[in-house]
Amino acid sequence: MSRTRTEARSKRSSVPLPIHPDDIRQFELLVLSHHPLVFVDEMEEARVEALLTRVAERLELPFFDWRIHRGLVRRGGSSEARDDQSPFEADRRPVHRSTLPGLAQDVAPPARDSSSPGASNEAYQAVYRTEEPAACLAHIFAADLPSIAYLRDLQSHVESPEIQSRLQELHAALHGHQGVIVLSGDLTALPQRLAPLFTHLRLQPPPLMDYHQYVSGVVAEVQQRRRVKVELSSDEVTELLTQLRGMPFHEIRKIVTQAAVVDGRLSRQDMRFVLEAKKRVVEAGGLLEFIPFESAQVQLAGLAQLKNWLRKRQFFYDSPELARTRGLEPPKGLLLTGVQGCGKSLSARAVAASFGLPLLR
Repeated sequence: MSRTRTEARSKRSSVPLPIHPDDIRQFELLVLSHHPLVFVDEMEEARVEALLTRVAERLELPFFDWRIHRGLVRRGGSSEARDDQSPFEADRRPVHRSTLPGLAQDVAPPARDSSSPGASNEAYQAVYRTEEPAACLAHIFAADLPSIAYLRDLQSHVESPEIQSRLQELHAALHGHQGVIVLSGDLTALPQRLAPLFTHLRLQPPPLMDYHQYVSGVVAEVQQRRRVKVELSSDEVTELLTQLRGMPFHEIRKIVTQAAVVDGRLSRQDMRFVLEAKKRVVEAGGLLEFIPFESAQVQLAGLAQLKNWLRKRQFFYDSPELARTRGLEPPKGLLLTGVQGCGKSLSARAVAASFGLPLLR
């Protein structure tokens, strides 16, 4: 592989993806307690890879990545382990919604992080003849190596009786050490024969400060290529991050980059563009309708009990991070019942407007 192609690949992913500290601790616990098969309920593969790479470094384990077109490849792992850190220590950076700092225009370029996909400058060196799923699993079984293996393309092959048999064999064999096989995607797609063998892990959304650091890194990357002026107050930055929160990070990167490149600045005028981009992402599957906060605002007469219930829970959405630091969790949902035409849809819009959130229908 030429030097130019290698450098281009390494530059694509220089901003580390945020990983919640609790996810790091939870996955470390699974590895240390010998859970041989783990299914991560997360559709964004880059986040899963970032988590697995981080844990592999901290536990000084090799990390392997498998794709059907190239086979089993070693990607980073134990070479940069931190000896001074306990496996269950993770950085916590508390943040309050009202005090989140703005994006600095002179943000330094983000440090290289091997947890970012494509961070390694080394050419891919796949294990010989491991492109086929059965051959890959056979190699892992024969090697019997304490390691973390992310088989990201395997889920589309788990209906095969041979693959199911080999996974059952590995489930028994890897109990003796810290060897872990990781799949990700839709947990419901696992066959009934395999589902009980996998430990389920669902990634938590990162704190708002992590979104701030990620967006800052993206802006810094753009500033390396062209001049970008940031014209956002701290409150406007918080609003921007709140709108971006919950979106896949590759979408966040594209949205922020495009908004900055269009006119060479990030400003209040870009909020509409971000909201429209989020609407397109949410509605792409064809199952949900995204109604922006402005469109959801309605005047609702009566329903005094509902309005009182909403007022008491406003704090959860005005200051979600602060609420969690006090051990408070937001309500999980609200069930509205009634005959057709009694105002259920209008009430749902009022609930969304009360919390300052978009409505998904």
